[in-house]
Amino acid sequence: MPWLTFLATVVGGVWALNQWTDEIHSARVKETLSFVRQFDITKEGKSLRATYERLIEEVYEVNKSAKGMEAPKNEGERAQRRELLAKRLVKNVESNNLQDDIKELLDFFTNVAICATHNVCDKKSTLLFFGQQMFDFLNNYCSYLEEYGKRWSTSFGDTIFYFLFENKFHETQKKIGDQYYFCERYRKIERQSALERWLGRTPN
Repeated sequence: MPWLTFLATVVGGVWALNQWTDEIHSARVKETLSFVRQFDITKEGKSLRATYERLIEEVYEVNKSAKGMEAPKNEGERAQRRELLAKRLVKNVESNNLQDDIKELLDFFTNVAICATHNVCDKKSTLLFFGQQMFDFLNNYCSYLEEYGKRWSTSFGDTIFYFLFENKFHETQKKIGDQYYFCERYRKIERQSALERWLGRTPN
């Protein structure tokens, strides 16, 4: 019967499509896991994860300097406080020679974001394994990345930012004042419409 042949063809096609989709998904997850291994592997006595944890500890030390200060009463005062902490963080990076560690993590997280953005890595798995680290790294060191970028006339960190932002990872985080991001450049993008963001995007 022709209709049975047609039905069998359709069923076979759906099965093949599902198999193909599963294989593609598995391959993307495998690529993500390769980055997880890179993040945890120890080379010359340290891993990228250990470097990340050290950098976050440095941020805590800088933030301690704000303890005891009067709490900001409005967005203007909060902006001034963010600017003060940003300057102190940049100074801390330079005085403790953290530049190479930041560049190493910037390169790694940028590659992770590129892999997921272009669907070579699995986006959900990437956000699960790296979303928090990428967000914390970018949000805490964006002020230094801005200073670093001025020397090269580029915007370091944008690839990471747009990957996280477009996948709405920031919405899982606690707000800083009335927004999610620390640095004014990203706060400005956060306030823009989708069209304004698309027109103004400068991927690195």
